[in-house]
Amino acid sequence: WAKYWSLDKPLLIEKSPPTIAQLGYREALFPGVSSNLIVVRHPLYGCFFRNYGVGSEWSTYKPGMQSLKGLLRKQLKGWLKVHTYLINESLPSLQSYTSSAIVMGETFLSDKRAPDNILSFSRLFFPEVFSNNPPHNDREHRRLEFRGKKGPHTNLTSEFDPETFNAWMTNWNNSLIKEKESYEKHILPILQEQEHLFNKFGYSLVDVFQFNQKTFDRAFSLDDRHLYNRDITALLM
Repeated sequence: WAKYWSLDKPLLIEKSPPTIAQLGYREALFPGVSSNLIVVRHPLYGCFFRNYGVGSEWSTYKPGMQSLKGLLRKQLKGWLKVHTYLINESLPSLQSYTSSAIVMGETFLSDKRAPDNILSFSRLFFPEVFSNNPPHNDREHRRLEFRGKKGPHTNLTSEFDPETFNAWMTNWNNSLIKEKESYEKHILPILQEQEHLFNKFGYSLVDVFQFNQKTFDRAFSLDDRHLYNRDITALLM
C-alpha cells in the first residue's frame, strides 16, 4: 500500500471491499495498532440496485429479464457468502486485542451525527491504549484527519448528508409502484423465496424500509457499542 499511503501520517486507512476477507492478514502486518470499521449495506443495494438500477430500467437491460433474474439470485447468494465468511471466519480469526466495529449502514448513517458517533469509537482510533499487545513506546497515538471537499481539517459533520445514503430505498419503492406487474411477476417471487435468509441478518428484501437492529447485532455478535465481542458468540451457542 506504500504508493497509496502517506507513511508520515499517524492514521492509515484501507477501504477497499475485498479487505473484509483480509482482517487477519492486516492484523498480522500491524499487530496491536490495526482495527476495523465495517459498514454493512442492505443486500439489495450492495449487490443489485447500484449495479442494475430500479424497475424502470430493467426493461432496457439488453440480456433480458431471465438474465436479470439470474443475476439477482447470484448477487444475493454472493452477499450471503461474504457476510457468512465474515462472521464464521474473518472475525473469529482476530486476536482479542484487535477491535472491530460493525454498523448497519442504512440505520447508522441515517443519523446526522454519524461522523461524531464514528469518532466516538476510541478503540478503533487509539487501539494501542486498549491493546494487550501494545506497540513500541515511541509510537504515537493514532489521530484522525479527515479530508473533505474543502481540504484537510474540514468539519465533516457539516458536509455529511444522511439522506443520500437511503435515497435508493425511496427510488426503489417508487419504481416498483410504476413497474408493479413486472416486479410481482419476475422479482418478488425471488425476494420472497430468500426473505428468511436475510431476516437472520436484520434485513428484509420484500420491504427495504424494514430493519431489525437487535437481530443485526446478534448476527454479528456486537455489544451495545457496536463492537464485535467473541464472548457474545459463545453465549449464543
